[in-house]
Order: sequence, then structure tokens, then C-alpha cells
Amino acid sequence: MFSRTLSVARPLCRRSFASAAAADSVELPVQLFGLSATYANALFRTATRAGTLGAVEKDLQGFKSLISSTPALHSYLNNPIISRKDKAEDISKISARMTETTRGFLGVLAENGRLGEVTKIIDTFDQLMKAKQGIVEARVVSAQALTKKTTKGYRRRCCFKPFRERQETTVDGRS
Repeated sequence: MFSRTLSVARPLCRRSFASAAAADSVELPVQLFGLSATYANALFRTATRAGTLGAVEKDLQGFKSLISSTPALHSYLNNPIISRKDKAEDISKISARMTETTRGFLGVLAENGRLGEVTKIIDTFDQLMKAKQGIVEARVVSAQALTKKTTKGYRRRCCFKPFRERQETTVDGRS
């Protein structure tokens, strides 16, 4: 009797929120994994739903350049002695002119104690944005220096005509 009751009631116990979540899901342009990817994926989905993807990208690039140009800020973000609460308050002041999505994201990083990982997260977010735009990075490694003819041949074969203006060639660390 008891097993029969469970078999009848089982269809009623299904999650009713799964279909609503699936309808509102955002497809990632590329699957990335790891801690930085977890945060970057969440930010990408949130910004896509809010329609602020471009503004968030601009905010993050500005914040990354601020970190790289200010060694004191870099050491502050990586300092484990400063409390999460203090960092969250300071980040809210620093991000006052950024979009709501970016401010909230940086606040979450501060509360979770992940501000030391922010540059890795921004780089991962940048990978998602490049994938969304269809930009693919390729690296050709050679044991010998390539001739100009060979380099030109690789460039011609690697990229379709409309995207050739986006190419960057680096030889031995020089552009």
C-alpha cells in the first residue's frame, strides 16, 4: 500500500522551478572551468539578462587598468588582513560610477574574499566576450624564424577576409 502511494505521488514532487529557469537561461559562448570561470560565467549571464554586457566589459577593463596602474590598490586587494567588510565598503566607493551589475559583482567578490582573484576573473570574462564576438586566438610556434612569405601565408590561411584587420602578429616577443 505504502509503495503504491509513493508511485502515485512521485510525479507531484517534481521541481516546478526547473522549467522557469531553463526558459531564462543564457547560453555561454564557450565553456570555461575553474574558480575564475565560475565568477565570470555568472557575471556574463547576469549582464546578458540585464542588457549591460558592453558596459560591464568597459567597467571591468577600466578597473583592471586601475589595478595595474596603482600598486597600492593591487596590494590592498590581495591583503588578507583587511576585513571583507572594509573591502566591501571601499569597493562600493571605488565602483560608484560603474553600472549596477558591475558594482554588485565587485561587492560579491569582496564579501566572498575573492578580490585578490579579480584580475584573473576579468581575464576570463574577456575570454567569454571574445568568444561571443567570434574572436579566436591562434599561436604558431616554430623552431626557426619564419620568413615574411611564410608568415604572410599563415596569416592568409588562418583568417577569413572580413577579420584580417583584427590580426596581431608577434615574432620573438616583438610586434
